[in-house]
Amino acid sequence: MFRIALPVAVLVALAACEAPADSVAPPLLEDISTARTSLDLVDRVSALDGAVDFHLADIGVAADFTTDASRLAVTGSGLVDTDGLPTERDATFEYSNVYAGAATLAWAEGVRVGVVNPPQVAIGFAVSGDVVQLEPNVWVAQNSVDLPEGTLTTTFAVAWVGIGWLGEMRYSDATHTDELWFNGFVSADGNLGWWDLYFDQGESAVVEWIGDGQGTGQFGIGVTAGEHVGSQLSYLFAPQFGRIDFLNGSTGEHAWVQGHEDGSGAVRLDEFNDGEESCWAADGVNVLCPAL
Repeated sequence: MFRIALPVAVLVALAACEAPADSVAPPLLEDISTARTSLDLVDRVSALDGAVDFHLADIGVAADFTTDASRLAVTGSGLVDTDGLPTERDATFEYSNVYAGAATLAWAEGVRVGVVNPPQVAIGFAVSGDVVQLEPNVWVAQNSVDLPEGTLTTTFAVAWVGIGWLGEMRYSDATHTDELWFNGFVSADGNLGWWDLYFDQGESAVVEWIGDGQGTGQFGIGVTAGEHVGSQLSYLFAPQFGRIDFLNGSTGEHAWVQGHEDGSGAVRLDEFNDGEESCWAADGVNVLCPAL
């Protein structure tokens, strides 16, 4: 019905080759934020319990940069399914709730793509270039491309810290030199982690996830500075159920959509059905929510 591919790091060894010409400083624990965020998904201090910087850790293995999961490939696609349902609409349209749910899902996915896809693409671009082992427990992926406005170079450094990996992405272009884009931590089993994202003009966001490795987990995006500060997008996944919540930091609106394995679901929007919870059955037909 729907799927989640949480940002994970699979244990594999990467072949070493010549190091990049520029010197790369490995990420250290002191570089990574341990502050609790408003998403309230990850206790970062507890997550890093037992971690030591790369030069103090036992010899580990590199993260697998080649999987979609390691590139933030999270999606709520399929949470609401309107395939095969009538598409005509009028004042008494009996499928209005499921279509409101589908529209809410599409909007949430648009927000997710806008925040997550750039770093996701950056990781994929970096690791399609040279991946090198600089020293025990430290790996760097680097790539460059010539654009009309100048050369863009991405450098992704990863360090094994005994219980997982620290990661740091930097970029250089015509107006930036070795600029920090995002950094964070991924646990050894991939079931917990975060990225702190930094943008121009003081904007920033955070991505956090936690799961059990069995199909149940949460993934959150929170805006921590800038015009949309306080806004949050949260995905909850379970084997037979999924839900997406959105909190608008400016207006305080709390919208959400949820779907079940049998195709039934519910949605809540301020501007739809007077802000009341609105439900549909497995066949997509509007129903009273208590009937579910």
